[in-house]
Parts: sequence; structure tokens; C-alpha cells
Amino acid sequence: MSEPETDLIEAIRNGLPPGVEFDGREETLLSLAARQARDVERAEADLEERGYLVAGSQGQRVVNPSLSEARQGRVVLGRLLGQLDLPESTREAVRSARHAAETRWERAS
Repeated sequence: MSEPETDLIEAIRNGLPPGVEFDGREETLLSLAARQARDVERAEADLEERGYLVAGSQGQRVVNPSLSEARQGRVVLGRLLGQLDLPESTREAVRSARHAAETRWERAS
């Protein structure tokens, strides 16, 4: 399985029309988005491994903190991607990549 950040970057780059390139700011945003996608994937993997409820400090059952991390990470990822100046054709590639990530998340839940 390939890394989620690689899939995300490839989907965005492959969706760019010929001759369109990112500037330095957009490259930085894309790099940050890739790292955020990796962090979200790790939080989702923790949820899959340990489940929705985990043992708290006193042994009580509490909501896995990775749930909040994954949710917040997806919001940040969306904001980062929203700052990219993408042509409409590329936006569809991003939507497809995001849909694939959401599908993986739903299967894990």
C-alpha cells in the first residue's frame, strides 16, 4: 500500500493541466498537506488498532484521543488544500482523493 501523502500529491499533480506548475507558496502548502495526510492516516490506524474506547488514566473507558486528532487533522487538511490555487480539473482530482480517504475511514469505523 502506498503512503497517503504520496497518493494525495500524485492525485493533485496528475490533475494539473499541462504547463501548470505550483509556485513556492503552493509547494509549501502541498508539503504541509502531505504531512497532515500522514498524521491523519496514523490517527486512523490507531483507531483501527485500539478501537473507539481505550483505557483512561484510572482504568476507566474513555474515547480514544486519536478520534479527535483524526477529525481535527481532516479539517486542517481541507483548509490547506483549499489554499492551493487549483484549476477546476485539479479540484476534481482532489475531491476524488478526499472521497477515497473518507471511504477508507468509514470502513475502519
